[in-house]
Amino acid sequence: QRAELVQSYDGGATGRFGGQLHALPRLFGLPFGFGPRQYHNYIFGEDPHEVYLNAFASDGWLGGAAYLALVASTVAAGARAVLRKGPLRAEAVALFSCLVPQLLQGFQIDTDHWRHLMMLVGLTWGVACHLPRGAPAPAAR
Repeated sequence: QRAELVQSYDGGATGRFGGQLHALPRLFGLPFGFGPRQYHNYIFGEDPHEVYLNAFASDGWLGGAAYLALVASTVAAGARAVLRKGPLRAEAVALFSCLVPQLLQGFQIDTDHWRHLMMLVGLTWGVACHLPRGAPAPAAR
């Protein structure tokens, strides 16, 4: 039963994914969101289990946009560190290959409280800030 793709509590209009779809139109009219930890009061008694929706639901439009900006800028900084030659390129590859799947996992589960994800974000920025200044990007193949 656990190996099924969609569980009984996930599917349908009252399931987790149905609740997420019901939340979106409501959030368009609430620039401040539902408030921290209030999603379950407005929808059906369960958290959204989707980090990006949760950012908008808990923190409003500004908080959701800030979380998306953090994710996008971290992916861009990590990609830049992977593509440029430097003393920490191998570490950048290892960090980036762990970071991106976990950011994608956020579409399925809340990852905002995963300490190791925040550690990967911080380490990615540390490696990106350690890039040699003025180093040319590698030539396109």
